[in-house]
Amino acid sequence: MRQRQWMEFLKDFDFELLYHRGKANVVVDGLSRKAIHASHMMVKELDLERQLSDPKLQRIVALLGTEKAKDFMIGGDWVLRFRDRVCIPKDLEVKGMILEKGHKSHFRMHPDMTKMYHDLKESFWWLSMKQDVARYVSSCLTCEKAKTEHQRPGGMLQ
Repeated sequence: MRQRQWMEFLKDFDFELLYHRGKANVVVDGLSRKAIHASHMMVKELDLERQLSDPKLQRIVALLGTEKAKDFMIGGDWVLRFRDRVCIPKDLEVKGMILEKGHKSHFRMHPDMTKMYHDLKESFWWLSMKQDVARYVSSCLTCEKAKTEHQRPGGMLQ
């Protein structure tokens, strides 16, 4: 329905849509990823030395170089990573900030659980991340209100 409304609106304009494959689409990619990069920078500001106090991450560090930790590495910035994604320690402040920026930023307006999870997992990794994202999105009052309003007869606001 929303696409149909946009099609009706845009049909009166003289324009051409050009498709750019994958990495050739860098301008759009840069805009669409802005919130995630902002979150990434904020995580660095929150001092990822907290990784050192997370017992599970420390077990992984101890296993570096073995088959059990083959997808983990410590980068030149001394940050533990899983497949090039920053490992987030079990820290409510850090996780909360990432979840909030990934869901409520000016560049991302309340994505659903699947979209938010896929966006965040490009940059971050932590144990039970998918469940944390699902729990966060399901507790968002703005999303719940929008869902309730959308389910009213005719899909219209009353």
